[in-house]
Amino acid sequence: MARIQCSCGRAYSVPDDSLGKQVKCAACNRTFVAYAAAPPKERGEKGTFSFQGDILLSAPKGGAEGRFAGKQNVPLVTKARPPKAPPRKPPARPVAAPSRSRLGELAVARGLLTRQQLSACLRYLEDIRRLPGQEDLRLGGVLVSKGLLTKAQVNGLLKEQSGDAAATAAAAVDLSPRALAAGQAVTDEQREAVRRSVDAAMQKQAEREAATTVEAARVGFLDRIRRTHVAIAGGVALALVLAFIFWPDPPAKRVLVAYLESCNEDAVSPDRSLEIVDLNLRIREFGDVRLLPSASYDFTEELAAFAKEQDLADDWWELLGAVPMPDGKYEALDRLVPALPEELTPTKIGSLQITVQPATCHMVSKQGGMAMYAEGTYRFLVLKAHSPMWQIGWQVAACEPVALKAAR
Repeated sequence: MARIQCSCGRAYSVPDDSLGKQVKCAACNRTFVAYAAAPPKERGEKGTFSFQGDILLSAPKGGAEGRFAGKQNVPLVTKARPPKAPPRKPPARPVAAPSRSRLGELAVARGLLTRQQLSACLRYLEDIRRLPGQEDLRLGGVLVSKGLLTKAQVNGLLKEQSGDAAATAAAAVDLSPRALAAGQAVTDEQREAVRRSVDAAMQKQAEREAATTVEAARVGFLDRIRRTHVAIAGGVALALVLAFIFWPDPPAKRVLVAYLESCNEDAVSPDRSLEIVDLNLRIREFGDVRLLPSASYDFTEELAAFAKEQDLADDWWELLGAVPMPDGKYEALDRLVPALPEELTPTKIGSLQITVQPATCHMVSKQGGMAMYAEGTYRFLVLKAHSPMWQIGWQVAACEPVALKAAR
């Protein structure tokens, strides 16, 4: 039997199977749902409230019963409290899927690289990728180009790295019976098909990585060649510039410039050691000294022909008048004769070779005794000669105007 109580205060005893059913109070004729009345708690003035819907069923003594005495079945309006929010749990950290091992980290783990070498290569890779055409450069190519790893070692690391990726992919394949249709088991053919697919994927990935490594190494080699060629070309160009600036002038030009400097208008007399004859020049300014093609003359045949002549004095002027020769030879010998020693006659000198170097120069000058300077281009002859018994170095032998401007 269960004890129930109406809202009017009348208590009843009803069978247990009547709980939860509609019953009618014999005192107030009200119909209510039979609920077992809670036993009173002996806690002094404190107690509990019992409700049916919005109707107060019971209250602690001295509390709500006294306040609601004589007011049966009056709904008790209470302020609903908002439900307390459950404590927030910290968001679960996402579990990262197994990632492929980086090539550099794998090389360090295998003892093929040091941490410092890997850091240096990564910094170099970051810098070189900023250059145009180098955006696709890979770490494997840098390691090969720097000589830290061989191609075989890089390919082995890539294969191992590809194996880790394929193993991760294979582990993600769900072959459990739950993934298949209900009541269908995983067959050996299905497992073999997955294994073949994973092997094919691993092989293709290894081929792609190997091709990328070879291409990166080739690009690095070409890059080194380009840098080497640029450095060589720059070095050659710099050497040519320095040679052009500091390379000494030919001896004939140096002698002619020294003579022109010694003939300036403030000099008392020109440097006689640099001339065969006194040109009697007074130079105010000069420049643009250019050498023309030189010529060398051998007088062996002329000396032999002169030795056969009879009734001629052994003299160079006699040789010039008696022996025919081209104009170039005649002019060269005629310019040299004033410098030949008197004892070296044509029959005693044995042989003679003369080299003539013509040159042009723009200058402002005047001859001794003139009052005005003439400006224009002049042609100079600088020559040297040697024989078995005598020789003379480069000396200025002649000067003649080529194109003159108005006198100053």
